[in-house]
Amino acid sequence: MKVLRVVLLSVLTAFVAVSAQAQKITWDHQNTDTVFAPETHPDVESHNKITVQDSGLYRWVRKVTTNCPITTAICDKNQCYLEHVDSAVFYTDANETFTMIAHFYPNNDCCKYAQIELTVYKVSDPSVTSTATYQISLWCTQNSVSDVLGADVTLQPNPTSGILIVDGLLSTATLRVTNQLGQTIKLAENSNGAIDVADLTPGVYQLLIHLDDAVIRRQFIKQ
Repeated sequence: MKVLRVVLLSVLTAFVAVSAQAQKITWDHQNTDTVFAPETHPDVESHNKITVQDSGLYRWVRKVTTNCPITTAICDKNQCYLEHVDSAVFYTDANETFTMIAHFYPNNDCCKYAQIELTVYKVSDPSVTSTATYQISLWCTQNSVSDVLGADVTLQPNPTSGILIVDGLLSTATLRVTNQLGQTIKLAENSNGAIDVADLTPGVYQLLIHLDDAVIRRQFIKQ
């Protein structure tokens, strides 16, 4: 029993030490909100603030995961680096907070998913480290369904003050509500054709209905 207690104490001590080191570098979001955009957008940005407790030299390392030739860039506190630079060193003061920006360049490629894992560690003590994830999801305008092909899909009621129903769907779909600037403000995944818009400000919105290989666009009015 004594040996077991010693082993458990050692494991606990090591865990506490690792946790303390990780807390020396903190992010606003360990996993940033997924950024949604069309593949025609030239530059899609995702922002995340990082706070570093101790002053010194730090290095970031980028790992990109994607299924298409999307390009990326990372901007630290000093400058931006394109995809051919996967690591860079920067200096920070104690308790300094700044924004690390991930840029995604779709290049008109219908890329539905890309992810950047950004790891930051202290050069003199690599055990002081932390990783944040940036993600992008593109809807593909080249696969959009025309009004003729999507003629059977309608929104009821329209105008609406609460639940918006999509009539004519033959399968589940992802429903995305965007404002006049194209920004996603509501999302319902694996929906059977209903989305609650009661909390939206009155106005005109777009509903994007994402199917497996197409997107149907419909406009609605929130009362």
